[in-house]
Order: sequence, then structure tokens, then C-alpha cells
Amino acid sequence: MVAKSIEPTKRFSDRAEYYAKSRPLYPKEVLTVLKSKASFDRSKVVADIGSGTGILTKLFLDNGNTVYGVEPNIDMRMVAESNLIAYENFESVEGMAERTTLPPKSIDLITVGQAFHWFDLGKTKKEFKRILKKGGYVAILYYSRSEKTELSKDYEKIVKKYGRNFARVRETDGRVFGRFFGKDKYKKYEFWAASVRRLDLDGFISRFLSASYMPKSSERSYKPMIRDIKRIFDKNEKNGVVSMSYDVVLYLGKL
Repeated sequence: MVAKSIEPTKRFSDRAEYYAKSRPLYPKEVLTVLKSKASFDRSKVVADIGSGTGILTKLFLDNGNTVYGVEPNIDMRMVAESNLIAYENFESVEGMAERTTLPPKSIDLITVGQAFHWFDLGKTKKEFKRILKKGGYVAILYYSRSEKTELSKDYEKIVKKYGRNFARVRETDGRVFGRFFGKDKYKKYEFWAASVRRLDLDGFISRFLSASYMPKSSERSYKPMIRDIKRIFDKNEKNGVVSMSYDVVLYLGKL
């Protein structure tokens, strides 16, 4: 029996708290590149598209920027609004990449963290060009687990054993970004092991559960999965925590 496909905007419903608790943060080195290569400063207005629980959003809020967090999933958006309530420079927006609802020519920098593969590229590019100011930039970021550690290898074994209903998503390679930005109109910047998330057992379990393809508590495979997660945590923990290391890639360009 083939698993029913889940609509992209609903894949992370009921997983928002896990996501906020365990997903990696984006390194401040990203700001350094933007300042150097895109004349970025705290006066610039940012639209974080597919902003989720606000992990990338917070990087720019802490920098002093006004940030519009555009997110279609109500569960993710509500967590962001709760976590970022102290920031007067944060605006939560119900919208999506293809229809942000933002005013034309109002944004200096569009950011996308770990969400670009869900977008309709043609409609998204048209919408991004509509809301960007003249000379504005688009920054697309992805993180991936550093594969050199024993913990990362153990993590992958659990994913392969229990993961199901994986999303069929577009490959985020050079060809995709070439089509989106235009050939030679973007640059790629890599930050190796730039983000490290230290997780206790609860946080480590949450990291697995934050993935839309992992079993929920109502499924038969949930309890054996949790036992396996606890086993690899015990194997790899030091002083009650494990450290998950991530590489981060930034694609920066104009449209």
C-alpha cells in the first residue's frame, strides 16, 4: 500500500514544538557574508519566507532588522509568535512563497531557510521580484548533518529504519539555483560544522520527531523507535548531552 502524500504546508503540523526545540541554529557567519557581499546592515528590511518556528528569523531580529516571518502552517506560525513575542521588530504573516501578501518593493533581503525545495519556482520568482526593492538580494540557506561523527552515522540508521512517507522534493543542486537566479547570478558560501546543537535526551528525541517522515506516537513503530533512539543516545552522550554538528550552505544572489 502506497502512503498518501502529505500537502507540503501541512507536513509539519503537530511537530512545531519538536522543531523549535531541537533544530540547528544558523551561524552568525552568515551575517558576515551578507554584510560583505550584499551591503547588509541593521537598517535593511527582511522577509523570511517559510519561516517556520522562527529559527532563521531570530538571527536577523537579534541583528536589529525588521523581519516579516511569512509562514503558511498555523502550528509553526503560532510557535514562532510565542517564541519571538519579545521582539518589537518581528511581524508574523500568514502567507507563502508564491503569495506572501507583502507590499510591492518593500523588502531589502529575502531569506529562505530549509524550505526552498517546497516552492513553485516560477510563481515564487515572480512574487520575490514583486516584493524586492531595487537592488535587493535573495539568500537561500540549507543545513545538513556533518557525516564524520559516529553519532551522525547512528542517527542515519534510525532514519532509514523508521522513516516513511518521505517527501518527493526537488534536488537543491546548482542546476536548480541556476534556473532560479539565472546562470552566474548567484554565489555559494559554505560553512563547515558551523552549527552545533547540544541536546539532552528529550531534545534528541525531539530532533527525530521534528522530521515529518518519522512515526507519530499513535503508530505501532513509535515505541521501538524510541527505544532505539535512547540506545544510541546512551552510546554517544557525554555529561548527559549529545552534540550534533551541521554544515551550512548559503546561496546568495539577485533576481
